[in-house]
Order: sequence, then structure tokens, then C-alpha cells
Amino acid sequence: MDHREEECQRAKGEISARLNHPNTCVRLWDSLGCKGKSIQVKHTRVIGDVRTEGLSSIWSLSGCDYKAPNTAEVKLYQHSYWFWWGSPETFVINRGECKDLTYTWWNDRTSAIGHESENCFQVWRHVNCTGSSYCFCGSSYYKLQNLIMFGNITWNDQISSMSLCDYPS
Repeated sequence: MDHREEECQRAKGEISARLNHPNTCVRLWDSLGCKGKSIQVKHTRVIGDVRTEGLSSIWSLSGCDYKAPNTAEVKLYQHSYWFWWGSPETFVINRGECKDLTYTWWNDRTSAIGHESENCFQVWRHVNCTGSSYCFCGSSYYKLQNLIMFGNITWNDQISSMSLCDYPS
């Protein structure tokens, strides 16, 4: 999905809503009217990260062009405290594909996820990319016992399928 240049908007109250979609791309400006220094931010959920990019304050934002990658490489780990050891397995998820883990050893056994690119992928609680889901964006190592699905249930040992975040639900 391409995001075309949009008219300049004041940043207050707009940033979190615009950055929450995995394919969103915004340009953040340090002056009103989309002038001055700027940085481009693609599909991120944490606005605090942009302040380390050289902008002391954010006053306005505009859209920008961005095309999401067609694949994501995701590394699954059984135990989050063994992420440096053991036998993780890497899965490649293609656009439009639901990677079902039902007939693999990994179904409901994943405790941590490694992801080394800036694109986004989604985990699903049930087979065929159904049920509760969570979209991960950016390069990181995720401990699933710290990620609440709902109530007291975490994502630890709950993943049965994966897709890119734009997979139809």
C-alpha cells in the first residue's frame, strides 16, 4: 500500500493514531507548517524513539510514500531465557500467506521471537490466522511472557499461525 504525500497537520493528538498502522509512514517536523528539520518514521508504535533521531520537539507531520516489504523472516524460540542457545527455527512469511504452525513442532510452544528487519508481521492464537492477533513491527527480540493477550493470558506458548500485518482478518 502506497501512502502519498498528505497536507501538513499539527502534530498534537495526531501522532499516535497515525503511527499505529503497520504500513503507515509519516514525516515528523520540528516546526509548524512542515518546515525545518524532519525525519521519516515507518510503521512504528513508539513515538519516544524519534526524539533520539535529532529532533528536540515535534510540531507538525505529513504523510510520505512507503511500500511495505513482501516478506518477513521470523525466528521462533521455545524458551525466552535461552534465546542465545538452543535450536530456534526461522520461518519466511510471504505477503498474502498464512503460515500455519499446526503441523509443526512450534504450535503453541513459542516463548520468544527474533525479528531482524524493520517490516511487520502478525502472530495469531489459532490456526488459519484466526482468533486474537498481535502485530510486531521493527527489528527486535520479543519475550512473549511479557506480552498480555487479554486478562491474565500472555502470548507465551499461544501462537498457532503467522502472517504479515496486512493479512485480511
